[in-house]
Amino acid sequence: MGLKHAVTLPMALGAVALLALSSGAQDNTATPTGGKSAKVQVSAEEFDFGRAPQATSIAHAFWIKNVGEDTLRITDVKPGCGCTKAPIDKKELAVGDSTKVELIFSTGHYSSRVTKSAQILCNATGNIPRLTIIADVMLNPDSVDLFQVHPLVVDLDKDHPQDQKKPWEYDFKIKNISPSDLSFTVVSRPDKYVQIDFPADKTITPGAEKTFAVKINPKMADDLFNKTITIEASDAKHTRYSIPISKTRRWGPVPTSER
Repeated sequence: MGLKHAVTLPMALGAVALLALSSGAQDNTATPTGGKSAKVQVSAEEFDFGRAPQATSIAHAFWIKNVGEDTLRITDVKPGCGCTKAPIDKKELAVGDSTKVELIFSTGHYSSRVTKSAQILCNATGNIPRLTIIADVMLNPDSVDLFQVHPLVVDLDKDHPQDQKKPWEYDFKIKNISPSDLSFTVVSRPDKYVQIDFPADKTITPGAEKTFAVKINPKMADDLFNKTITIEASDAKHTRYSIPISKTRRWGPVPTSER
């Protein structure tokens, strides 16, 4: 049954039929009380990772807020294919409350510009946006003649320097291989997991290279995760590159002094 016909039904059924906005399916928990209804607002409907390497996972967090007058009940955030996951922090939101949902995309053997999206299945009325991520998946992201990032991927299980004096810090290098000055900004990062110390002067001249530090939060040592840092250059196209950071095994106790 389409939405156009749903609004003519009695109130008890009409509120349920409105769920067809997002999924075409009904959620029998969605019955507004006293004529009030939940409404969805998202922090952004789309995020572009820019360049990303193959055979890894990249992730971006979206925020969903209930801006209606009744409790928002989220049945699921459903990606369009199995290569994308969408874990959500909580599924029931009081009026004015928010929750985080993360779209995690396994780049696999893709080698092109890829768009993935997920539906928010819930009891809200009005517009329910889709969450969309875009990535230029490349076998060798450094093959493009603009800038180079090293390392391209951080595997904390492999790279964790147990014997370093600062085992929670990693150096990243950006080299400008374009004919013009480039400056860089961080457009997305998992703040709970990492902090980034960019140099005071972020401008890199042609042929030059600068180093910046990524500090892993030692409080996350027990967590398993796939996260992403996305940086953006100052060129006319605002070229982006996303650095995947993954941790799939536990490292053991973290000294109290480092927590």
